Amino acid sequence: MKYPLDGIRVIDFSQTIAGPFCSMVLAELGAEVIKVENPAIGDETRMWAPFLEDESGYFFSINRSKKSIALNLKDPRGKESALLLAKESDVLLENFTPGVMERLGLNYQAIKEINPKIIYCSVSAFGQGGPYKDKKGYDPVMQAMGGIMSVTGPIEGPPVKVGIPITDFFTALYAVIGITIALSERKESGKGAYLDFSMYESTISLLSFIGAFYLYEGKVPKAFGSGNPVRVPSANYKTKDNKYIHLVPNDRQWKEFCNTLGLNEMGANKDYDSNAKRVSHREEINKRIEGKIVQKNIEEWVKIFNEKGFPFGPVQTMEDIFQDPQVIARKILEEIDHPRHGIIKTVKLPFGFCDFKSGIKGPAPLLGENSREVLSEILHYNEKKIDQLIKDHVTKEP
Repeated sequence: MKYPLDGIRVIDFSQTIAGPFCSMVLAELGAEVIKVENPAIGDETRMWAPFLEDESGYFFSINRSKKSIALNLKDPRGKESALLLAKESDVLLENFTPGVMERLGLNYQAIKEINPKIIYCSVSAFGQGGPYKDKKGYDPVMQAMGGIMSVTGPIEGPPVKVGIPITDFFTALYAVIGITIALSERKESGKGAYLDFSMYESTISLLSFIGAFYLYEGKVPKAFGSGNPVRVPSANYKTKDNKYIHLVPNDRQWKEFCNTLGLNEMGANKDYDSNAKRVSHREEINKRIEGKIVQKNIEEWVKIFNEKGFPFGPVQTMEDIFQDPQVIARKILEEIDHPRHGIIKTVKLPFGFCDFKSGIKGPAPLLGENSREVLSEILHYNEKKIDQLIKDHVTKEP
């Protein structure tokens, strides 16, 4: 069984999160990904916590399944090697501030001249055009500017960011979609393509129906805590043992849900018999549900709600998640043999193909781990030339 992207080579100049997560997905769909890094420090996330002894778990989590070549792109010989790699690749991925690749002589037009079939993908904070194009930005900036913070956090509280770099990850996934579409189109047309992905635009696209409140009704949405502005009940409720459970019963289940809690009168009340009506009575309904949920421990409620088939979920910590029987049954955690640390666990990507395979090919590479291999096997440099490049700090080995 083969990978869907078997035979595709990606030269990856990206760093930090959005670009590397994109190329990791491509790698675990079968592409050969060659990560190009600065010989001095490499990708800055190599220095970010958490650590697996002396290696960054942060870097590992978004750079598995790749090869690493160290190249000083400001040295003419490093630039020449990068151009030759681009010539031998199907996809080029970069996430520098607009203009950087042009100054390095590695912009789309330069690469297109030597490889007309290249799929060249740029990922940046604000895109390649517009008044903000030269502005730098990380995920928290995107969450702030893109509206996510304004609708996240406690009711009447200050803006709060989502706990994971969601804008990086969604931009990365949009880029994966774009790249795979461009590769598919290239099979028909024989032509390459230039792709421009903006974290800011990706963030705004996620607003969906929340943005529609303003676009269609002129309302500015605010934070709803753990609640949902268009559904009641849909919130976190505190249990007797100081844990939380999220409940989302639908109209069909409403009466039985109320009866299960001992709120038969509320279940029979015609003022609450549809979600649209309940939204208008949010506070009083939540208060009565809270008063019941706090009377039992979370394990008791899990058993009761499972038997009833209500949509619900306990609010789980990392410890809970990685011991969850569903996570174990679906083998979401994967053990891999790390050459330096033995057997380690990591979270696999959620692909489930019938006729293709996907998955982790290996751990994240050390800085320059594959420099000699790539220069020798792809660019056909002889050992003497590679040794000189290492001596001159144009490239490096671990």
